[in-house]
Amino acid sequence: MGNWLAQIAGLNTPEPALVFIDRMVADSVNETMRSRGRYMNIREGLAPGVALFASASAVPVMRLPDLDLESAMRLFAFDMLALNADRKEVNPNCAITTNGLIVFDFEQCFDDEPRFVDQGVPLYAVASRGLGNQHMFYTSLKGRTGIRRTARLVVSAMTNRRLEKCVGSLPPEWQVEGARIAEHIVFVRTHADEFVEDIGRSLSK
Repeated sequence: MGNWLAQIAGLNTPEPALVFIDRMVADSVNETMRSRGRYMNIREGLAPGVALFASASAVPVMRLPDLDLESAMRLFAFDMLALNADRKEVNPNCAITTNGLIVFDFEQCFDDEPRFVDQGVPLYAVASRGLGNQHMFYTSLKGRTGIRRTARLVVSAMTNRRLEKCVGSLPPEWQVEGARIAEHIVFVRTHADEFVEDIGRSLSK
């Protein structure tokens, strides 16, 4: 769902797919890895998020704000909306290819963030409360113009119709979690002004 929502936000992602692992394959992989001294717990059923990506065709992404500022700002705004603390300089989870920026690995998006909830931080104002400065583009985006406009475009793109289509396209066993994610987005969208201002404040000089 994070992959689909990133596309709605205007980002390029790998095409999402549902992969079913049967029991024979799961048992075989687990046994092979254990024989090599590694432990894996592959289970029968729908596979968790993975990314198959030809990294040999990619170039480092840290210069992206200079090459494609709009994509860098969209990614920052989306990660703040998605409560994603996993896109760091040491773990960018994106690359630049001949087709431009491609973003992958959404496993930690829309996680329940107890460090924000427990501290009473509104989930539409996390950028300036500790999440923004962890992002890979935080330093290079500071002081740039246009971030408020881009943040508003990202959150405004998350219409009810698009969210309903995303949730409805999920397997039945994932729809409860999908609905929780949609509720989070709607909550932030109803506080769009505060969300946009918080992102702008987090990146002001």
